[in-house]
Amino acid sequence: MAKYISVTKADEGVQLIKLVDTKEYGHSYFPVLCSDNVTRYAMLGESSDANASDLWIKQNGVKKYVIRQPNVTPAVYLTMGKYTDMYGFANTGALKFGAISGTFTYNSKTVTVIAFEFYNPYVDFAMQIDGETSGTYNANVTLIDPDTDKKGSVYFSGMSYQSYSKAFVGDNTLYSGDLYDFFSDSNVGKKYVIKVDIAKV
Repeated sequence: MAKYISVTKADEGVQLIKLVDTKEYGHSYFPVLCSDNVTRYAMLGESSDANASDLWIKQNGVKKYVIRQPNVTPAVYLTMGKYTDMYGFANTGALKFGAISGTFTYNSKTVTVIAFEFYNPYVDFAMQIDGETSGTYNANVTLIDPDTDKKGSVYFSGMSYQSYSKAFVGDNTLYSGDLYDFFSDSNVGKKYVIKVDIAKV
C-alpha cells in the first residue's frame, strides 16, 4: 500500500505526495519518518519539473527544491560477481556469475547487457539490442558506486554482432585506474550502477 504526505495548502486544498521506500541513484530525496516508524522518501526536484507539488524545501533559508511525484526510470545495477579469476557479470552460455537488474533503451529499442567481465588485464562487454543482428556499435561503459559516487569507465569501439553469442561483443585492456579498482575480491557482492552509452557506427 502506497504511503503519502498529506499537505494542506494556503487555499486550504489538500495535496497528497507519494513516498517511496528506496532511493534511486541520481535523484535527491527528503527523508520522512512515517507513523509505522519506517523512514521513506519524498523526491525533490525543480519547480519546472513535471508532477511538481506546491511544497517547497528550503536550503540555507532559500527556496531550493519542490517535492515532486516520483516518476523515474530506475537505474540499471550490476552486482559484482567472481568466477575463478574473472570479475564482473556474465550470462553467456555456461558462464554465469554476478548479476544485472534492468535494461535500458537506445532509439526506442531495448538493450540487454549479457556480459561485462574482467580477466586481468582484459575486459569484455556484450549486449543484445532488440531486433538487431548486424551493424557496428561503439559503447562507453561506466560503473558508479552509488554510495561514494566513484566512477570508472572503459570504451569499446567497433563492436560487431557475433552469432555465437547472439550479441554485439567488444574487448579492451585495463591496467590501472578507477574502473580497474572496482574488480577486486573486496567488492564481490556489491551493487553498482552501470551506465552504457552507445552509438551506431
